[in-house]
Amino acid sequence: MNWKASTLIGLVAIVSAGCVSESSPFSRANPAFEKYYNGPTAKSKALEKSFSGHTRMTYEPVHGTQVEYFLPDGRTYLWYPGNTVVLPGLWEVRSYTMPNLDLTNINRPVVRVEEVIPLCFQYGKKTYNPATRKHGDYWSCSIASPRPITRGELRQGDIFRLSERVKPPFILPKDKTTFTALLKQCGDC
Repeated sequence: MNWKASTLIGLVAIVSAGCVSESSPFSRANPAFEKYYNGPTAKSKALEKSFSGHTRMTYEPVHGTQVEYFLPDGRTYLWYPGNTVVLPGLWEVRSYTMPNLDLTNINRPVVRVEEVIPLCFQYGKKTYNPATRKHGDYWSCSIASPRPITRGELRQGDIFRLSERVKPPFILPKDKTTFTALLKQCGDC
């Protein structure tokens, strides 16, 4: 295998993994990949609009249930399982045009150029992500779905008042849940 093919396969593995760290192409810590950066595009603006001013709940076995409110100005407030504080942070949607290796036919791999849209977050220096075992103060990105509702629930507004709180309404368990169930437990939402 030549160096171009192995580099491309490595890049595809990073992109396909979904979650990326500060050494990934989407992190800003890797300026070599900035040549792929598009700036805002119609797709990235549409995705940004779908999150802006909304509360999103997702569930992944590694993290558990997470609830996050996205302000239109790029600030975010995360209610993370087990935390006794609401984590303030920053969010943004980025857009890259990158090569992608299509292995539909393994005997005839095809390189396609396509838009990749990661959703990126940055929390403070004193934060710690137990799933990645990394401290905050870097941008962490994952490939964003054009339909965020497929990965959880999405509701208009700051339904848990996360942007107004230092402490969450209650300690969030890791268990998979729904907005309806959480709102029933919340005495002041």
